[in-house]
Amino acid sequence: EIIARFHSEADADAAEQEFVNRFAKNQIPDEMPEFDFDAGRPVSNLLKEAGLCPSSSDAMRMVKQGAVKIDGEKIADS
Repeated sequence: EIIARFHSEADADAAEQEFVNRFAKNQIPDEMPEFDFDAGRPVSNLLKEAGLCPSSSDAMRMVKQGAVKIDGEKIADS
């Protein structure tokens, strides 16, 4: 309802569907950034350098919480 107030009803419906797909159904978005990196680099550094986490410590926390996946597999070590 808030989105429809500032945008169109169609935008609100699209945002709601995107939310359901991403969080309720755990679907991967159609468009995701891709990154190439050298093997052996710490994942926490990659997340920080890619701008996906504000700091390496935040990236390590995300990995420990199971929030980071590569090719659909949770990363166990930062």
